[in-house]
Amino acid sequence: MVLLDNLKEKQDAIITIERIQAAMATTCCLDGNKINISMSMGMAFSIDSYQSPKDILADADIAMYQAKSLGKSCYQVFGSLI
Repeated sequence: MVLLDNLKEKQDAIITIERIQAAMATTCCLDGNKINISMSMGMAFSIDSYQSPKDILADADIAMYQAKSLGKSCYQVFGSLI
């Protein structure tokens, strides 16, 4: 989980998530085997209707599973398609 605070625009979060994915998209070696690392990520923006941090996390989790269903190494924003 990554919490971004005091963002000026939603696009700033998208830029950050793309930078995280690029940094994690690597190949490593484990016991002589090359392993490609990728990650699917979900994002939710805090809005007034959330009652608790668990609610935001639950929506981000839903978005992550949407991203996983689309394939490897992508992200989704809760409530919208990118």
